[in-house]
Amino acid sequence: MSSLLLHCSGGDSAEQAEYDAVLDKYAEWLVSKRKDGWKVIDIRPGLRKLIAREKAGNPGFRYSGDGVHPGPEGHHMIAREVLAGLVPEIGLAPEVAEKDHRPTPDTMKKHEKVRNEWLVKTGHARPEIPGYDPEMAKRQFPRTVSVWNGFLREEFTVGGRRAFIVFPDKAVVSGKEQLWIWRPQFFDYKPIADLELVKRGYAAVFISMEDLYGSPKAMEVMDQFYRYLVDERKFSGKPVLFGLSRGGLYALNWAEKNPLCVAGVYVDAPVCDFKSWPAGRGKGKGSPDDWNKCLRAYGFNEQQALSYKGNPVDNMRGMAKAGIPLLFISRTEDDVVPIEENTDVFAKRYAKLGGPVKVIRRPGGHHPHGFDNPAHIVDFVLSVTGQPVPLRVACLGDSNTFGAGVAGANKDVLRWSHLLGQELRKKFKRKEIEVLNCGVNGRTLLAKGDLPYIKTGEYRNALNSHAQIAIIALGTNDAKPQNRKFLSEFKQNYAAIIAELRENMPGIQIYCAIPLPSWQSSSQIDKETVETKIIPLVKQVARDNKCETIDFFSPFQNKPELFPDGVHPNADGQVIMADIAFRELLKKQPLIQ
Repeated sequence: MSSLLLHCSGGDSAEQAEYDAVLDKYAEWLVSKRKDGWKVIDIRPGLRKLIAREKAGNPGFRYSGDGVHPGPEGHHMIAREVLAGLVPEIGLAPEVAEKDHRPTPDTMKKHEKVRNEWLVKTGHARPEIPGYDPEMAKRQFPRTVSVWNGFLREEFTVGGRRAFIVFPDKAVVSGKEQLWIWRPQFFDYKPIADLELVKRGYAAVFISMEDLYGSPKAMEVMDQFYRYLVDERKFSGKPVLFGLSRGGLYALNWAEKNPLCVAGVYVDAPVCDFKSWPAGRGKGKGSPDDWNKCLRAYGFNEQQALSYKGNPVDNMRGMAKAGIPLLFISRTEDDVVPIEENTDVFAKRYAKLGGPVKVIRRPGGHHPHGFDNPAHIVDFVLSVTGQPVPLRVACLGDSNTFGAGVAGANKDVLRWSHLLGQELRKKFKRKEIEVLNCGVNGRTLLAKGDLPYIKTGEYRNALNSHAQIAIIALGTNDAKPQNRKFLSEFKQNYAAIIAELRENMPGIQIYCAIPLPSWQSSSQIDKETVETKIIPLVKQVARDNKCETIDFFSPFQNKPELFPDGVHPNADGQVIMADIAFRELLKKQPLIQ
């Protein structure tokens, strides 16, 4: 018996390019299986043509409202391409696939009627669907145990709804209530922060509330689940809620309804007003299919919904009075859930009421959510649940920070950044101190240099590190002959890096490192250029931008033997650098302690 496989397209938004590229590779593999007798329908080429044709006549057309999941038009297009692939298999005339088999409103009503009848017959437990059986909802189905990213996951039902708990190997605080995070929607979408928190001892929980859009029905489900976890499983009475996209409706509405039962709320590109999404009554594109589901969930007609005053943007006084900390991460070009109609409105009103709120604005559209480095989110959860927040020191630099002067299997542990971390942990008896090496060989501070540091991935890592301290150790390669002609822009370029670090990490303490001496010839990196041109510029930048300095130059002036190649310090030199940086950081002990 041969297999029939369908390969569907991802979203049509620019943010999905990487996602779509993966699917292209998968499609290529599937199509290659035809030679093994597999029957494969590749709907992507035809689907792309249909989307392009539709957009040509209607520039506002959206195949996918959220950039991933097809809307009603998208499903219709998929059906056409599937049918076109099936026609030769089942012996139908080719023109059958060309017909517009679009369902009528009557057909959709019949479909919903038949679906509901089937759900009643099978004994469903969905309160929002006709035929709800309360007795069925009370039944607890057998618990199952599985593994989620290496951690135990227990799945069960509460009120007839699928729920699960991911347990840490060891609780945050032994012998005390289990701390937990709660995602009411999209649990497995980019769970980078969730996984890191489970590693740190937090439980991660979920209960299915599909198509309830933060409605009063959803609040009842969440109330029941909360009581179960707190009363029966002895979890902490104050979880941290995570709300991604439409999950913002659930997280913010429940926190407002139960302000004394929440430690904090993290929301990412959140829906704060269903009139913005899915209704699409503002700048966003909206989602007609989701809007109809939303109306059903609330029991509203459209007029009632548009006059409703119970959205998060209208309803936050309880949270503000309780002082619940909020973290928003939103994108400035989001055309699905516009930041102006959601995050900005909510945050402004919340701050005016005295509520603590932090908004991190990122460039780009609705996807992807979160950060590749979850430190912002993890630190927020740690702080609102009373746990120590790690001290992070980001070391930005060139080959002397990367550690080019040391070699071998132990290279990583011989670098000055690693040695600095060891000294700090030993001095303050804290395990939660992270010194990040963001050095890259050969890089210049100058944006017009031959190899600009700002164009590296390590620079992006530093900006996203959520560090409290940054050490900028750049300037040596700017002394090269080919880069000296741009030194008039050195201060401006340096100040731009400082400003970007402060924009990404408000309150960060920045140290400008005075570059090491060099004993190379004037045709390379010579000591005179470093001493007379680069160092004065670094000191001036530090003064102008109110930064501290770390002097790596003076202690090495008479130690050329520590630079085997004339420019890179060896292992002994790395030890000295670590000690110099350590002593400078000690002057800011309150920040470290």
